[in-house]
Amino acid sequence: MEKNAEQNKTKEEEAVSEREIWLTIRYLDPGTERNASDVAVIVTVIAIVSIVCAVCVLLRLRGLWG
Repeated sequence: MEKNAEQNKTKEEEAVSEREIWLTIRYLDPGTERNASDVAVIVTVIAIVSIVCAVCVLLRLRGLWG
């Protein structure tokens, strides 16, 4: 009986939680997180370029630039 109790303890200690598995998977495959951030960066760059272009057009229409 003591032998079974020792085996159960070692099995419980060796068991990996599901949370640890998902953390490891995310660590090994960082590409999943990168895709979401890439989209955010692209949208931000497009917004900044659009604002700069709009300001340039407004300045040109008012005759204040070039």
